[in-house]
Amino acid sequence: MLLSEMVRQINNELQLINDPTTRYVNSTTYATFASYNITLSSPALLAYKYELSILGGYNVYARLNINTLNIGGHKTNSSSSTPFGGLFSLPAGSYTVNLQAKTDSTSSGPAVKNFYLGIVSFADLSTVNLQAAGSSSISLSSRKTCVGTLKQAILYISAHNSTAPTLTVDGNTKSWTLTEGECFTYISPATLDASHTINVSAGSYAAVLSPWILSNVDTQVLNLNFPQGSTLYHVLEPLWLDPTKALKIGQKRAVSFGDSTDYYYTASGTGILNASYTFESVSVSKCVLVVSGYGGCISIIAVDVR
Repeated sequence: MLLSEMVRQINNELQLINDPTTRYVNSTTYATFASYNITLSSPALLAYKYELSILGGYNVYARLNINTLNIGGHKTNSSSSTPFGGLFSLPAGSYTVNLQAKTDSTSSGPAVKNFYLGIVSFADLSTVNLQAAGSSSISLSSRKTCVGTLKQAILYISAHNSTAPTLTVDGNTKSWTLTEGECFTYISPATLDASHTINVSAGSYAAVLSPWILSNVDTQVLNLNFPQGSTLYHVLEPLWLDPTKALKIGQKRAVSFGDSTDYYYTASGTGILNASYTFESVSVSKCVLVVSGYGGCISIIAVDVR
């Protein structure tokens, strides 16, 4: 018997903006290069992506400005078109989205292009809407899925400020996982069935808590629980980026010789990654499943019960 959950709810997704236009940045302070009007009929989680490039080793930055709040602020000094993006949520309402950019060398061909913004949806999700610096809380309940019980979720926080703001989670000061110009991202496992307090000292920020967004490191989000001899299926796919996504079944050993001896099964790749493994001699209850791929997500989980 096949049991399946499509945890990325693509029937609720909607592309709001798809603008491939290349815009050359001619300002050394943030300026608006395009404006878009959007309307959300209900609260929504939004994913965005844009590409940046510049010649000569100078810097170009881009961000989104939404009703006086900012998100993004990514920076590159690469001449190759480099994608950046992230997640944030907004309550229902009408908004003007301004695509803004700046550079430290207007003569070096700085450009921003291929801007996307759309609504994404997941089965297990909690958010903190885009807001000015300050405190907020976020929580998510555990539940039993078709392949086992949720063990933990991924806490994703994205902040924009000219310098790194101080971040505290549950009263503890945290280092930002990624610093990309004026965009600061924290991504870490977080417990379920508990309220987590977030404080960002400056700028603006948004937060997401879900087991289905992927971290930059191997993370166990499920305790597997199904009959021995069954086949497990996972589908991993792009979200705001198309990174190399990975799924592994086994456990990091006390003395490790690398993934080839730590894990009985591994799958990795870009695009849509379809992974499956039949638990024959390997015990379902005595090994773990870990996933990774920052910028991607889990879209489908399933088990063929035998």
